[in-house]
Amino acid sequence: GQSGQFLVQPDVGAQVFDLARPKSTLMQGGAQTVNMDSNEIEMLSIESDPTFGAYSENETITKGSGPTLGQITLHSRMIAARFGASRNLVESAPNAASVLEDALRNAFGNKLDELGYTGSGDQEPQGILNDDDILSITSVGSPSNWDDVIDGVNKIENQDWPGDTLSFVWHPDIKAAYSKLLVNSESNNYASMPEAVADTTTRYRGQRGTHYYEPRTVVRDGKSKQVRVRKTRWR
Repeated sequence: GQSGQFLVQPDVGAQVFDLARPKSTLMQGGAQTVNMDSNEIEMLSIESDPTFGAYSENETITKGSGPTLGQITLHSRMIAARFGASRNLVESAPNAASVLEDALRNAFGNKLDELGYTGSGDQEPQGILNDDDILSITSVGSPSNWDDVIDGVNKIENQDWPGDTLSFVWHPDIKAAYSKLLVNSESNNYASMPEAVADTTTRYRGQRGTHYYEPRTVVRDGKSKQVRVRKTRWR
């Protein structure tokens, strides 16, 4: 809309999110999107489960307790990007559409991750790490074993976890640190991921990189030609 209240039509909005989905670890991990017809939408939540009892045949079934129903209010937030491009360049470059789409796809996916994990909750959406009700493992320093990860999985499993695969998102530096764990400090004897983690989680690489291009000179058929080579800079 002109004042930014909504994201075009739902089918077009779905196409936008489909473009960003492969580039967002948050969405790969299972985060869902909800079509909204207004700035706010009310969702039903379960505050407590219903209580079941055991009965003999023909015994009157009494009214039990629960479930206690709650309400969650979802507020829409807007993110946007604006850029310009030469019409001549767009029309003459055969890869213009794919390059621009890829750049927007990466930038949108990065922003969704940033807000989904660390959003302030004011003008931005509230990120997972700023949710007071989040489960956490504190005082985690340089890893010497997998205990902190195992304890994190255990906390989730003890909270009425439905049994679906968990998503484990880590920064490449964290992945490298855990990959270097050794068995009994023996050189080149690397510790494998424990079954408690490997059998439960699906892992995604977090903090995706920024694409950039470097000029390179190549020789083809005796002639030199300058090309642009795409690279990725990890943050």
